[in-house]
Amino acid sequence: MKSRTLAALAIVVGMIVAPLAAGTAAYAEGDDGGTEIVAPPVDETAPPADEEVTPPEVVVPEPDAPEPEAVEPAVAEPEVVEPVVPSEEAEPQGADKVWVCKYVGTPGVDERFDDRGKNPIDVAVSTLDGFDGTFPWEFADGQGRSVAIAYSDQDVTIDDCPTPQAPIEVRPTGWVFEDCGTEFDGLLLLATPGIVYSPQGSLVLFEGEDYYEYLPDEAGEVIVTASAETGYVIVLGDPTEWVTNDDGSVTATVYFTDEPCPVPTPTPTPTPTPTPAATPTAVVLAATGGADTGPLLPLGAFGLIALGTLAAVFGRKLVAARK
Repeated sequence: MKSRTLAALAIVVGMIVAPLAAGTAAYAEGDDGGTEIVAPPVDETAPPADEEVTPPEVVVPEPDAPEPEAVEPAVAEPEVVEPVVPSEEAEPQGADKVWVCKYVGTPGVDERFDDRGKNPIDVAVSTLDGFDGTFPWEFADGQGRSVAIAYSDQDVTIDDCPTPQAPIEVRPTGWVFEDCGTEFDGLLLLATPGIVYSPQGSLVLFEGEDYYEYLPDEAGEVIVTASAETGYVIVLGDPTEWVTNDDGSVTATVYFTDEPCPVPTPTPTPTPTPTPAATPTAVVLAATGGADTGPLLPLGAFGLIALGTLAAVFGRKLVAARK
């Protein structure tokens, strides 16, 4: 590196000194011992004196740049990002689609999950007419009932879907009234939502509830069939007086007897025995209280008669189902 630099400097110095030597008069000693001015030789190749001489361009080589020092990369500190709290009015992510549970069958009769493909499925919100963003949101389509349960950015399974609508269980029940003769014989069946009785008896009020009343025919029987309306199912316990038919309805057959009521035997009236006159004595009623016991016997007899009448009117309960 140093040798190349010195060689370059020598060339530059030579180029500067050469013109000076060419234009300087030389002094030489003459024969007579004097000094003779000797003109320097004329360079025929030199340009005329009236032309401007352009000095050659001097190129000074630049020194080699120092090699860069190794700099360790700076470790940037992690930027702290404040969490963004969505406002109440902000639309949730994935709000363009929702998860929808699919069903087939009739609700309350034979409804079940649709197992013909993926369930639940994601559906565009734009296809849900009237959707207001609340869940669950039920709507009907060509296949059956559908229920939107969440936006599509949430993880859901079929276990998150509402249970298919099963039919409502109902139980027919009533009262059987039977006594001697036919005056108080009959059947009352409770008017229950979801149950249709055939034939349908006359509507009467009994113990604050509506009942259908049935009277025995000439053969002394009542036959009634109970059927469930759509969305209901009749269930029976064991034991029961109802018989289940092939179509799911149930039938009750109640028999009534026509035994004559027993004729009460008259009780002979006893002959009164005269009571001897008692010797008057002083009695204090307030102390003995004997004067207050007289009415008890007639009241007790009236109560027994009333209870007997009730027992004759109100019969046994028609068992429909026992839980």
